[in-house]
Amino acid sequence: MSEKKTPEETRGEAVGATRKLIQGSLATTGVLIALGIAIAANLVASQLFWRVDMTQDKIYTLSDPSKDLVATLEEPVAVKVFLSPDMPPPFHTLQQRVSDLLTEYEAASGGNLTFEVQIVEDEDGENAAAKEYGCDKVAIGQETRNEVNIRAVYKCVAFVQGANQQVLRDLNLTGNAQFDNLEYHFTKALLNLGVERSRKIAFLTGFGGPADMPGFIDTLEGPFRTLYGDLIEPVGVSFEEGSLEVPADVSTVILLDLASPVSPRAKFAIDQFLQRGGSVGWYQSATATDHSMLDAIANNEQLGGRPLPDMRRPSEHELDEFFAAYGVSLQKDILVDPSNSMTIQVMTPQGPTQVSFPPVFQVNDIDRSLPFLTGIPPVVFPAPSSIVLSEALEKNEAIKVTEALRTSPEASRHYQFPNQRSFETYDKLKEGKDKGAHLVGVALEGVFPSYYANAPLPQGVTESQLYHGEKKPGRLFVVGSGDFYDLVPSIGFDDRLAGIGQQLLFSSFEWLAQDNALSKVRDKRLPRYIGEIDRETQKSIQFINILFVPACFALIGSVMMFRRRKRRERLAARRPKGSSS
Repeated sequence: MSEKKTPEETRGEAVGATRKLIQGSLATTGVLIALGIAIAANLVASQLFWRVDMTQDKIYTLSDPSKDLVATLEEPVAVKVFLSPDMPPPFHTLQQRVSDLLTEYEAASGGNLTFEVQIVEDEDGENAAAKEYGCDKVAIGQETRNEVNIRAVYKCVAFVQGANQQVLRDLNLTGNAQFDNLEYHFTKALLNLGVERSRKIAFLTGFGGPADMPGFIDTLEGPFRTLYGDLIEPVGVSFEEGSLEVPADVSTVILLDLASPVSPRAKFAIDQFLQRGGSVGWYQSATATDHSMLDAIANNEQLGGRPLPDMRRPSEHELDEFFAAYGVSLQKDILVDPSNSMTIQVMTPQGPTQVSFPPVFQVNDIDRSLPFLTGIPPVVFPAPSSIVLSEALEKNEAIKVTEALRTSPEASRHYQFPNQRSFETYDKLKEGKDKGAHLVGVALEGVFPSYYANAPLPQGVTESQLYHGEKKPGRLFVVGSGDFYDLVPSIGFDDRLAGIGQQLLFSSFEWLAQDNALSKVRDKRLPRYIGEIDRETQKSIQFINILFVPACFALIGSVMMFRRRKRRERLAARRPKGSSS
């Protein structure tokens, strides 16, 4: 027979069982509380964008211009996304990437932007909903183990704002995050919604240089549309006939490597444009093509199929005194920099060989406080000229001066240079005079003095034609080279080097047109996964990892222990005296 338990023993067992149940419940509750805190912290962080993006160009974070744009939308924007399922790489992640990015836009918009992703199953013909928004199928290559074929798919995004619509019919991916900048295309589409009139950039014609070449403006229309959509349009402008004012719809005048003397009428129009708050870009080389010499060579020599030599003469733009009135003097020299010289390929009697060539050198000293220079890589120049700023400009508080591009301290100047641009002639330009860091690009912002404050008016122009209204702040960008964006094969300046120059050229156009949003978004790159992190940020992250996270769990543990102790004390107080613990 089993021994019968006393009432006190029965009560003690019951209390022990209750205590174990409570302890188990507390442990489970603690785990659930910790899990709940982690989930809640994650939700709060995602809503408030508390994230640490350590990539160098913040490619996983929406750029400030994109955030500002959607936060200030005057009318709501609906985004319709049409994608086909089961697409091959690199398009297999397109749905996730588009959804993630549009989620960022939606959160930053405060409800002004909404989006819907529709997966369109493969079917014959076009999808009616996609067709309604201007989306058509596009062809992609698809490879299986046994065959390679072409498949028609949807990868289209439509941005709709009232009656206005922008459609990206073909979201193209390379699989390389450095080049697949979807944010740029989305922000460009948003900026183009409801554009009533394009901002025009006018290239001065009639004075030699690229702008006078047949079809020059036509060749720019494709790149401008790709980069800006309907925002900015290239046009030509001449002041030899008709009005002496820059057209009202022109925001920027570009003087690109002019070769002939600029007329007094054109100077007058440009000066008055600056007084009204316009922007001017001057990109000028010290030499220009010597067409008379080339004609003589072509007529008198048997070239035997060889290309004409690159004959040069000093540029005769006659803008020195004109720009000096604004405090900028472009020197009649060319620079060489052996410390940053590029390696180019030249032909020798022994065959092609690689040589270091100081007249073609890299400029690393870039003032990245200017928004259009933030993402620009080091720029290579083919024998640029130096720029000198006047003392009056440096003392003028009405104009902000940014020394945008400087050579290294090893650069030097040559005041005389060959009349033929080739490796053999330019290679003789060893170290020159005035060794030091020389300015090759400068940006000015502010209210400019008028050239005609100390110069006579052009013939036929009266005092009444001067601008007498309130002067407005304008912009001026001067670069001591007019061919850093184009091929110069005679001295080994190839398309790779010219491509870097084109980034600088087009980004500066945007700054002059006073629209920096797209350049900031476009310049996001992925040169390496983890970017350089400053010491303060490192310390903050280390503090969070080492102290904050453990402290949170220690706090949770302390609370749980305190609650358990208090519960034990309450249970002990309830037990009958003399009962076992």
